[in-house]
Amino acid sequence: MLSVFVNDFYSQIKKLNEARLNPFFSYGYYAQCKKQLTEECWLSVINKSNTDDVDLHHLSVLLESDVDKEILVEGAAYLIGKMAADRKAEYINALYFSKDLRSVSKDIIEITGSHCLLRDLATDKELCLYQMLSLSSEESITLGLYERFPWLETPELLSRDQLLAFFTDLVDEGLLETRVMSLFLMVITPSQLNIVCNFASDILSTDDTLCLLMRGGMVKHSPLLNSILTQSDVSSKLIKELRSILGSDLDSIVPFDVQLSAWLGDQGSLECFQQEFALNWPKYEEKFAGFRLLGGLSFSGTIDVANKQSISVSNVLLVMLFERYQSLFFTEKKLGAA
Repeated sequence: MLSVFVNDFYSQIKKLNEARLNPFFSYGYYAQCKKQLTEECWLSVINKSNTDDVDLHHLSVLLESDVDKEILVEGAAYLIGKMAADRKAEYINALYFSKDLRSVSKDIIEITGSHCLLRDLATDKELCLYQMLSLSSEESITLGLYERFPWLETPELLSRDQLLAFFTDLVDEGLLETRVMSLFLMVITPSQLNIVCNFASDILSTDDTLCLLMRGGMVKHSPLLNSILTQSDVSSKLIKELRSILGSDLDSIVPFDVQLSAWLGDQGSLECFQQEFALNWPKYEEKFAGFRLLGGLSFSGTIDVANKQSISVSNVLLVMLFERYQSLFFTEKKLGAA
């Protein structure tokens, strides 16, 4: 079933995969691509097949073939996502505990949003964080969450030593580029974030340190990131971070086609990006003053469904994580009042 599905709908699955991974595409566009794929499936003979037929052994064999791994993962996730809840839970757990599919299980679980279906606590810290936050209405889970991620309980009360110890642990565990680190940077205060980034400047590159400020929502430091664009070996990463923090507001500062070309590595566009940003930022600096942003949206505000449609898929996943963290406080108040 999977091989037939990928073969028949390769271009559509590739389009869906690009919509999910490209920081310049919105969640609304991704949802539109998924809807289009669904409609085309219904109009084809594949609709007559059993969509529950995703053989995990067959998937492991396909992963050793010449078929693009990302397309296979996207296709498998799409089919598993269409399963009934009990069937999906069965597949997700079999997938997670399969030694042959360990390299792709995390991606499929993330794409399908199936963290809460895992029967055992995930050993992968990023999966575990999503899993525990999705079940945090249970008091025992909340206590376990604080034990596994102690910086979530009262982040504003962390001492300097505690703050840097938690940050160092995350780096040492290989979590620098994960949403675990992003959430850590989002929940600490601006002054704590400055402490972390000052410390990070001694152990990380300038590029990585400035990216930490962006991931912590410190939009006021965007000009610093822009100032090193043309000297950086990872300019695409820096542009991605600027897009991530400002969202579509970046279009008012730098033309969209220039952003995209610069992100793809065109040197002329990169220089144009830097110039346009430096020229136009002062017009918007006051608008963003005092805010911490993700996708152009303030941390302090409620992010409604319409706003989520306008930000990238990656940012939507991070917003969901942050909202679940915020909901912990409402849960604790209810438990305390009971």
